[in-house]
Amino acid sequence: MANVGSILGGAFRLFKEQPVAIAIWTVVFALYGFASSGAALGGTSAQLADLEALRSGAISPLGMVGAFSLVILLALVFSAVMACAVYRVVLRPDERSFGGLRLGMDELRMMGLFLILIVAGIFLGLVVGLLLMLVFGGAIAATGGGGGTVLLIGILYFAMILACIYVGVRLSLIFPMTFVRKRIAIDEGWALTRGRFWTLFLVFLVVFVLMIILYLTAVAPFSGPFLGEMIQAMKNPEAMQSAQAQEAASLAAQPLTTMILLTVLGAIVQAIGHALNGGAAATAVREFLRDDGEVLDDDIEATAQIFE
Repeated sequence: MANVGSILGGAFRLFKEQPVAIAIWTVVFALYGFASSGAALGGTSAQLADLEALRSGAISPLGMVGAFSLVILLALVFSAVMACAVYRVVLRPDERSFGGLRLGMDELRMMGLFLILIVAGIFLGLVVGLLLMLVFGGAIAATGGGGGTVLLIGILYFAMILACIYVGVRLSLIFPMTFVRKRIAIDEGWALTRGRFWTLFLVFLVVFVLMIILYLTAVAPFSGPFLGEMIQAMKNPEAMQSAQAQEAASLAAQPLTTMILLTVLGAIVQAIGHALNGGAAATAVREFLRDDGEVLDDDIEATAQIFE
């Protein structure tokens, strides 16, 4: 019977059973981090110049959209490959791959699923934002903007956060289910979490707390000031650009060894989080399907090997 302990145990077993795969993921995240750092250091001034050129009309908005779309596409490919890698080592451990990394139909389906969720998220965000504006406007008109309005807004925001958590947990298994079914399986992933919300919520809460502790210990001491500046500058695009430029200049002034250390530490934290989150989701799918009486393909293969 699946429970919080068995699902977390499956995720943590990856560190014992798949250390090579996790090491490979760490290297991949590190290479991605080095590439991102190089782009940030070399591209901040160019980005600011492009924004000025865009305002002056020297650069076509379509050109900027094309460049941005290319970045999004590359991020989708990277995310899909990494997601399928952790699902592969958990759900298809006998499938030949390099640390679970491949580029095939599984990854293409995962990209499609990501795109569906992105489009749906943008649409729902616009609808919810419009509804909240109408509700807040009506509340202000009815109460005159007093303390009752502030309380109502606080309650609505809290309810929205709870709704996001609920939907996020209910959707958390659609990714490994898509990998298992070899087709986009939003409905089956959603159905599999029915009656299991609190089990999954506690699993992901434990992983989240562990990752926060790890991040605060290993990464935050180096990036904390920059993150604080970015949060304060979120409502001011010019202030955000200035914070990014200052961070790039600060990174450029650091010794190469420090930059390498930061990138490697970040990659280690990312690989651990990737293994725990993805491993927990994949283990949950395996155990829930078993509880529902379904035998997975690798279970059949393992049984056949016993009797060979």
